Amino acid sequence: MSRKSFTAILRMFAPVSCAMAENILSVLDLCEHPNPAKGEKKACATSVESMVELAAFVLGTRDLRTFPSSPSVPVEGRAGSKAYRMATVTAITGTGDTMTCHGAAFPCKVFVCHALVPTRVYSVALESDDDGVEEEEEEKVEALVVYHLNTSEFDPEKMPPNVKPGEAPVCHFLNRDDILWAPAATTLGEQGAYRSRPVVAA
Repeated sequence: MSRKSFTAILRMFAPVSCAMAENILSVLDLCEHPNPAKGEKKACATSVESMVELAAFVLGTRDLRTFPSSPSVPVEGRAGSKAYRMATVTAITGTGDTMTCHGAAFPCKVFVCHALVPTRVYSVALESDDDGVEEEEEEKVEALVVYHLNTSEFDPEKMPPNVKPGEAPVCHFLNRDDILWAPAATTLGEQGAYRSRPVVAA
């Protein structure tokens, strides 16, 4: 994928809004020039098959486990101001290699995948802590959390306030469209909504 295909993609999915055209160009730029951090592996996948092959290459094994985000995770940008508390935290992988693929804003399926080690992955059960939540609203969320142990090469602008790269580990939740890959040998179990799916690349 590159900027050279921008016009062809616009024709293929016409009519395209200005906002979508900007998203398409941004994704094409990112896929053509991923600009990974030191020690990071980063690439785009445009199909399930290419994602499996990329995971096998990056993680160095064809015996893989995949952890898709739970449907209970709110769509990005639609979570509102609802407050949650952590009910349980369960380790999914030990310290090691994982690859996360993030769904990109594109008219067809495109995932931006990257691996930055070492990491640990946890399954976190969240319960609503908002007294104003109505009964019919979903009050429990099962989410994946990626814990980055080495942040020395992180972009300073992506670090938490008052924390510099390398000063502390950083963790973040995965969005609904994100998929996490891990070698089968490093997964610790199958908990809550996150029952891993075995994948053996052909």
